Amino acid sequence: MGQAYDRLEQPLEAIKAFDKAIAIDPNFAEAYGNRANIMTDAGFSDEALKIYDKGLALNPNVAADWLNRGTLLEGMQRHAEALESIDRAIALMPDLANAHRARAVVLMSLGRADDSRASDQTAAALEAKQTPLPPRVGDPAGP
Repeated sequence: MGQAYDRLEQPLEAIKAFDKAIAIDPNFAEAYGNRANIMTDAGFSDEALKIYDKGLALNPNVAADWLNRGTLLEGMQRHAEALESIDRAIALMPDLANAHRARAVVLMSLGRADDSRASDQTAAALEAKQTPLPPRVGDPAGP
């Protein structure tokens, strides 16, 4: 339900739906990650970080949450922590091209240009191997 509200661009309703899901099952790690994504989009960085941490404490094997946490930390200028989170995402899903792209950005922020280029090249190689997904129903380019 929360994701449906998010797609309808109703973030407050989405947050309420994820809060209900968490109230019903406080161990529902996916709800924390989804709620944190909405909080990040709404500009509530500190709160979103706490929520990512709660979800990842329940299930540390969610690469997307590590990546999103890392991207959030990069936006907060917390580069070393961002790199740690993004590296966790890559350890879980080595073929996640956008994680390698995010890693390149963080490495550049840390002044590690050569490492950044290498990460960017890895992302490009991974993207070249990916099969694009068809558009979702309801998307302007979709069926």
